[in-house]
Amino acid sequence: MQLAANPDLNDVKRGIMIDRLVSRSSEPDLIKKLLTIYNETKRVEIKSKIAENLMLYNQQYRNKKSYIDNDKLVISCFFEKLLNDKSLTPHMTDVGIRGYIDTHSADEIISNLESINQWLTHINHYSSVMLKYALTFKSKELQKIYMNSLIDELKIANDSDLDSYLFGPLSIGYQGTGKDILEPETKQVVLDYLKEVRYKYIPKGIKANPNDIHRATTAPYYFELIKNMST
Repeated sequence: MQLAANPDLNDVKRGIMIDRLVSRSSEPDLIKKLLTIYNETKRVEIKSKIAENLMLYNQQYRNKKSYIDNDKLVISCFFEKLLNDKSLTPHMTDVGIRGYIDTHSADEIISNLESINQWLTHINHYSSVMLKYALTFKSKELQKIYMNSLIDELKIANDSDLDSYLFGPLSIGYQGTGKDILEPETKQVVLDYLKEVRYKYIPKGIKANPNDIHRATTAPYYFELIKNMST
C-alpha cells in the first residue's frame, strides 16, 4: 500500500502494486485506502488503474456478505460520481460505465440514461457494443432500448470483427439461458440484422472480399447464433 501511494514511484510500478492489492484483497480497509489515493493523486494513469480495479473488485466479491456490508455502497457511490466527471479519458469512460452498470439497478440506470448515452459516444465501437450488450440484460425495458442501439451501431460500423462481439456472446446466452433470453420484439431485431448481413458470411461472400479477413473468423459465430436462435 505504501508503494501504491508513493507519488515518487512511476505509474507502471504503482499500477502493479494496486493490481496486487486488489487481487489479494487482504489489506485492511483496502477500498477506503484506494479511494484516498484516487482523490489525492493528479495522475490520470493511477486514477484509471484504481477505477478499473474497483470494477474488478466488485465483480469478484459482490455476492459476499462482507462486501455487501462494508464496501458495496462505497463503490456504488464512486461509480455514480464517476459518471458525472466531465474529464474522463476514453478508457476511464469505458470502466466508469461498466462499473456503474454492475453496481446499479435497472431503475437507477434508466434515470441516468442521458449521461450514459452521452458517454457512449466518446468510446470506440468495441467498448460501446460490449457495454450496450451488458445494458441489454439489465431489464426488459433496457433490452428494447439497447439492442436496437447496438444493432444500429453495427450497421454504421459495417465491421465483420465487431459483429462477432454480438454473435458470440448472444449464442452462448442462448445455450445457457435458453430461448427466452430475448423478448420477441428484440429477437426480431436481431434476426432481421442476421438476414441483412448473411451475404458476408456465406462461402460466396467470404471469397468475394478476401481483404476482409474477419468474415471467415466471424462466420462460425454467425451460423452458431442462427442455429441457437431457431432451436
